[in-house]
Amino acid sequence: MPFDALFMSGVVGELSKTLTGARLNKIQQPARDELLLHMHGPNGSGRLLISIATGAARLHMTELPCENAPTPPMFCMVLRKHLSGGRLLALEQIPGERVVTLTFSSLDEMGEMRQRKLVCELMGRLSNVILVDEDGRILDCMRKVDFEMSQKRQVLPGLFYHLPPAPDKVNFLEAATADLAALLQESGGKPLDRLLLDGFSGLSPLVCRELAFLSTGQVDKPADALTEHEQNALIKQFTALQGAVQAQNFQPCLLSGADGALKDYSFLPVTHYGSLYSLTEFRSFSKLLDTFYHAQITTSALEQKRKYWRKTLQQQIDRLNRKLTLQESELEQTKDRESLRRLGDIVNACIGQIPKGATQVELPDFYGEEGATITIKLDPALSPQQNAARFYKEYTKLKSAEAHLSHLIAQGKEELSYLYTVADALDRSDDLKTIDEIAQELTDHKTGRNTTPEKGRKKGTSRPSAPLSFTLHGGFTVWVGRNNRQNDQLTFYTADKKDYWFHVKDRPGSHVILSCRSGEPEPEVLQQAADLAALYSSAAQGDKIPVDYTRVRFVKKTPGGKPGMVIYNKYKTLLGSPDRAKKEHKL
Repeated sequence: MPFDALFMSGVVGELSKTLTGARLNKIQQPARDELLLHMHGPNGSGRLLISIATGAARLHMTELPCENAPTPPMFCMVLRKHLSGGRLLALEQIPGERVVTLTFSSLDEMGEMRQRKLVCELMGRLSNVILVDEDGRILDCMRKVDFEMSQKRQVLPGLFYHLPPAPDKVNFLEAATADLAALLQESGGKPLDRLLLDGFSGLSPLVCRELAFLSTGQVDKPADALTEHEQNALIKQFTALQGAVQAQNFQPCLLSGADGALKDYSFLPVTHYGSLYSLTEFRSFSKLLDTFYHAQITTSALEQKRKYWRKTLQQQIDRLNRKLTLQESELEQTKDRESLRRLGDIVNACIGQIPKGATQVELPDFYGEEGATITIKLDPALSPQQNAARFYKEYTKLKSAEAHLSHLIAQGKEELSYLYTVADALDRSDDLKTIDEIAQELTDHKTGRNTTPEKGRKKGTSRPSAPLSFTLHGGFTVWVGRNNRQNDQLTFYTADKKDYWFHVKDRPGSHVILSCRSGEPEPEVLQQAADLAALYSSAAQGDKIPVDYTRVRFVKKTPGGKPGMVIYNKYKTLLGSPDRAKKEHKL
């Protein structure tokens, strides 16, 4: 993300106006790599977030809720000791660097006023927050860097603080047009955006691409192919950007895709993406960063949680598939049991012809053709009567095994079908609350606690998430369940008996309820509901998906069945189109 030195200068300028002179009332460290400073002053109050998280290092005011750690880390305790109750004297950026220094004045343990500096180095994976005393010694730091981690620069309590090594580049804000001209002459055929990035410090790849585009109409035109007009345009854009930054003339912008997903942010309008991304301007950098990282963190948490439960669910599915394969193999072996009963009958009928201690005997096969014989292997330790009983016992055992295995396989297939419905709902989940409900459903299922949606919610717990709702042609309302608990709730508690119930045929999917409270729907409305049922199913990637529909009164809960599992009759079938539903509802 382009939290470069130029972007940081805008953030620092904004924060300086608000926080200079403010008192530090409270210090929190909600995560290993985050700090929250509660500030109160004449120009404004709020919480200052300092994050050194990988890929999300930043500094801004935040309004988002944040849970405090049950036990404050040692670094947080040190900050509270030295900075609590202190006043922020200055908030300054090292020119051209992503380093910000917050200078506080606070009382020490002897009651004397001291100055302490909180240095925020927001430089990607090397980011750090360091507390420095008046003599320049490090009191503590969020990330300790010893000699084994870096031979060039150590960051440890007791050492003198030194700024990070400056890059071997020209500071963009101090660069002259002669520096730019010299860089172009030594370009070596590099793309212009890469040349600017390698030649000047303080610029992000996004800003370099924008400068190249504004000057040449391309983001990656070779620098040695620039015309004189394009070179003059580049110099003009270069100096204009320097002037805008020095004058603190910024326009915080957020870039988002056609699907609404937030892609990037900048301190100036970005034009080189064209119509690919839309641009949203913000009044403040803090609001921009709050919006962007809240969406990013939420999406990341959503994916992590979905990935965890999908892995857990897949393990259950794989285990059950292996178990079913083994049981079906054992069931196949029971189909040959009739031959054991016949052997027992033959031995019983010919006991007098079997010598004692024989290992095998050839006897008439009265189950075969006339005059046929059969060779039967015997246990020499058993009498003929006992050998016959052994055949009957094995026959009875396999007969019982067939009934037992058939029952287990039916149960296993029902269980597998249920797990596939959970997996489908999990893959389509788009918020943390829905995933939490699916996770709770899996946990309850594992422990055998399959409660109904209404009866399962304890007093004081949060309400379940609401199903999706759509308005169809003629004002008809459709509800779509987002997990098995919601499916049960919709079908057996929310829907009226005369409403229509839709479900993709023989595949996992949502229960879709078409409300008929405003009258009987036209065929067009039924088709729209069928399209939604096809879209919210495991067959959403296909076309012309068979969807069954019937009145809710013909849908019954499977006896002893799991959440979302039903049986239905008196139904009709429509072919649903997921693509048509997406276009109709702009999904």
